Amino acid sequence: MTRYLPFVVLVGVLAAIAAITPATASANDAAVVTSVKKWTEFISPKAATLGALLSPNTSSARALVSLESFRKTAHRGAAAISTTEPSSANGARLKLLAKRAFVDFAKAGDLMVKAVQMRRAGRSKLDVTPIVTLLSAEEVVATVRDNPLSRVAKNPSSLLVVTPHAASDLEKLRPLLKRRWAPEALALGKRVAYVWCGAGIPRSPLWNAVDRALERTGTARNMATFTKLKALVEESRSS
Repeated sequence: MTRYLPFVVLVGVLAAIAAITPATASANDAAVVTSVKKWTEFISPKAATLGALLSPNTSSARALVSLESFRKTAHRGAAAISTTEPSSANGARLKLLAKRAFVDFAKAGDLMVKAVQMRRAGRSKLDVTPIVTLLSAEEVVATVRDNPLSRVAKNPSSLLVVTPHAASDLEKLRPLLKRRWAPEALALGKRVAYVWCGAGIPRSPLWNAVDRALERTGTARNMATFTKLKALVEESRSS
């Protein structure tokens, strides 16, 4: 049985983090600003190529070299940003957001490297298949702005935003729209699915049905997370 390792790489958000640094931090936060901009510039082009690296058309040897570079950059960036000492609230916020992003990338890099190593050892396609989905800053903003369940889902932490590997995979969820899920709810957007788990995510029959329909290749984050990312992107555009 294939085990999938799906995750979303928010390439556009990395650029947003870098863009807001001059406006959000004071002169006394120069160290954190410099560190975030430096490591974002290092990792952004590496993150943008992840989808192609994990394509069946890319040799595992080439993929492993590039993924090792991505992973090391993510770990080094997280460590470097962690050592900075911001002096303002905005600087501390910038450090927290950037550190979380790099830690997430490092974890994803560890998983991807392990997956490719297993593939090279002859265990791959039957054991583990990494799936990377890239979302742009514009797609992050649209996900929150176009939320069709905003009147129903009052708790953003219980509203899952599910990103299929490909937008066309949303069609796999269309049959679920014909079923009654109350008090839960399902809606489809252009790029993501919205899954309202009013009674909680762990026991949600709707979320389990969505996950199965996508063959566990989708990545879920709650709306609270996407809302914070949207604010970050919009702040970068106004700075």
